[in-house]
Amino acid sequence: RRSAARRRCADALVAADQLGRLVFRALATTLVDADGLAAAILAVPEAWAAQMIQDHNNAYVDDCARRLDALWTSLCASRHPPDLRDTVWTFAVQACFEAVVDGFAAVSRHCSTEGRALMSMDLQVLHFSLDKIHRARPDRGALYADSYIKAFYLADHDLEAWIDQNRDNYKHAHMRALAHAKLGAHKATPFDSPGASSAASASAFSAKKPSSAKSHLRDIFHRAGLHS
Repeated sequence: RRSAARRRCADALVAADQLGRLVFRALATTLVDADGLAAAILAVPEAWAAQMIQDHNNAYVDDCARRLDALWTSLCASRHPPDLRDTVWTFAVQACFEAVVDGFAAVSRHCSTEGRALMSMDLQVLHFSLDKIHRARPDRGALYADSYIKAFYLADHDLEAWIDQNRDNYKHAHMRALAHAKLGAHKATPFDSPGASSAASASAFSAKKPSSAKSHLRDIFHRAGLHS
């Protein structure tokens, strides 16, 4: 009987912890306006399509940092115990980086190499800014977002391994966006230089990215269940 009671107690504690995490995640998503953050990333398509390296982060990064700074100030002014305050903060930081990945995935199909470099800059500035307010290391933080950005640069065999290792870490929509962007890189894109003729561009692109490579990519995504 004691053993059964212990098991029931342990199960109840696990369930309570899981419920608590769900509540904190929902609260954090609202506190940081996660949907608004992802929308702000979508609102600057010209930044992601740029053909020149930018020297400054996007404005949404500064807006997010200000919002989180106000949240931390409010938490510190409250009567909540320090453990609860830090838990709310950690989930808030996680919600920010999850929203950033949502936004990056949504624009990835029409993103230039320079635009992806800007993503890395935005991420670094956001990470630094939030750490400056109060350091947190959530399960899905800056490294989570950085890994997603770097996946777009992986060679095919490394990409397949990355997908296998991360299929449970990212949303299916994130993986599909990665698939579409990688497959799209094997075609002429709207980011080709306007001075080059379409025929010359297509010829050069074809020489660099043979159809067999695209077929191999399709096989990788098909095995992963990411049908385009």
